[in-house]
Formats: sequence, structure tokens, C-alpha cells
Amino acid sequence: MHKYFQKLIFLFAAFMAVLSLPGAAPAVNEGFNPRVMEEANKMISGYEAEILKNGASVDALEWIIRGLQIRKEAYFSDAGAAREIDAKITEKYKKILEIDPSNYSASCELIDSEMNSGSFDGKSGVLEGLVKNNPLRFQARLLKGRALFYAADFDGAIMEITKGVSMIPPEEKVETGYYKKLLESANKYAAVMKKNAPEKESGGGVIKEDSKSSDAKFLYDSAVVYLDEEMIKCPSNIDKGISLLRSAIEKDPGFADAYLKLGETLGGLKGEYKEAMNVLTKIDKVARENAVLKRARVLRQKYYKLNMSRGKKKRK
Repeated sequence: MHKYFQKLIFLFAAFMAVLSLPGAAPAVNEGFNPRVMEEANKMISGYEAEILKNGASVDALEWIIRGLQIRKEAYFSDAGAAREIDAKITEKYKKILEIDPSNYSASCELIDSEMNSGSFDGKSGVLEGLVKNNPLRFQARLLKGRALFYAADFDGAIMEITKGVSMIPPEEKVETGYYKKLLESANKYAAVMKKNAPEKESGGGVIKEDSKSSDAKFLYDSAVVYLDEEMIKCPSNIDKGISLLRSAIEKDPGFADAYLKLGETLGGLKGEYKEAMNVLTKIDKVARENAVLKRARVLRQKYYKLNMSRGKKKRK
């Protein structure tokens, strides 16, 4: 079976060269050598036949995953096809872990996939063990840093991601841009937390909403952190951000920006259009800036239309 991979190396290199050409279109069935797909499919079917004959093995499953990954490259502009292939790859990693529960690569890939799908429960403990048992490997450390980021432990995230990036061997083709961007955000948000909260109350990403030292501005700034574009990939951070905004409004009933952010979050992220409109209506009584009033009106109109459209669909 390994003869497939030798041929695949050459063909895949040709495929990537085509994509690097100016004007090469990264679309389904465009800009790639069809022989790459043909050989990938042969490899997949070959190892699937081997599994049917001899039973599943880690080696066979890993070769199938390689074939599926190359197949995905050929379809990467088709979101539906990519998701279907991702599901198959995840299934193979799960089978590998059934055979070899301590398999490091499969564990990292599965955790990465699950976090990308918004599942974070229990990940920190598993990653802690993977890092401890594999101190010289970078994948689990980067994932641990990512998990700490979502938990608002920005100092911990900075430490783990920095260490993980520094451990990547030169020959490894790893996309570090995402983690460097995460580091920038972690440094920025760590500064926000430290600036507004005493050391004893800001450790580990914990915010005490009823603390005497917490004021409306700090609660609002903290909510903005939890509602960061990356942070909301962890669904519980949306609820945390909403809770902080409500606390900010409770401390300062005239805080127009907090009302605006709360209304935008309820409507845009939670789909709670009626509640969002109720919150945004209150801005008319407290806002002084025309830009805030205008933005609130635009959002109210948007959520009104979305709520009406939802009602029509339910009646059908």
C-alpha cells in the first residue's frame, strides 16, 4: 500500500504548485491535478479493503486519513463537502483511539476538531495530561494555550502558546499565523483585566461581578473581552458576556454603550430578537450621542424584521 504514498507525494507537490500560480482558481474541480484525487481515492479504498480483510489498525486508519485530507484539499472551496470529509476524518481518529487510547496525534487532532465545533468540556484536563506526558511535543501545548485563552486565563495562554510556537521544528509545516494572532489578543486582554481589577480578584480569568472594586466600566470592558470574535467560539463566553453587561447596566442605568452591546449580543448571537428590541428601546432615554441612537434604531429595525420572518415560518 505504501506505493500509493510515494506516487502521491509527487502528485500532491504538483497540485500545490498549480495552486500557487497567479490566477489559479481555488475552486471545486478547478486548479488541481485530477490524478491527485485518483491516487488518493485508490489509497483510501485500498486501506478500507485491508481493514475489511484483517480488521482495523492504527497504520491503516492513518493512511485513510491522509487520503481524506488530500481529498479535502481538492474540495476546500465547497463547505458542505469539506464538512463531510472532516466528519469522516474525526470518525477515523476516534477509531484510532479505540485501538490505542494513548495515541498522541489522534488525541490532539480530535481535541482540535471538537474545539473547532464549539465543544470544550473536559478539554483542559486531557490537554494537561498530554503536555505532561509529552513535554517535548508542541501540538498539545498549543491546544492547551488555546483552551486557556477561551477560559480567559490569558497569562496562562500566553505562556503555553509562546512555548508551543518556539518548539515547532523548522521542518514542520505548521500555520503559526492563527496562534500569533491569538497571542496578540491574549496580551491585549490580559492588560485590560489587570488594568481594571486588583490582582487578588483577576487571577485565572475570574471576574467577581459583585466586588466593591468592580464598576460599570470595568464590567463593560470585561464583557467586550468575553464577546471577542475568537472568545465566542466557546458558547459559554457569550452567556458570560451577557451577564457582565447586565451587571454593568445595573451599576450604571445610564450606560448607553452597555445597552447597545447587550442588545446587539442578544439579537446577533443569541437570536433573542424581542428581548434585544426591548433593551435597545431603552437607549432612547439614556443616550446622548447621535451615533449610538442611530445604531440602536438600525438594530431595532433589523431585529423586528427577523422576528417577523421567524413568526411567518412558524405559522407555516
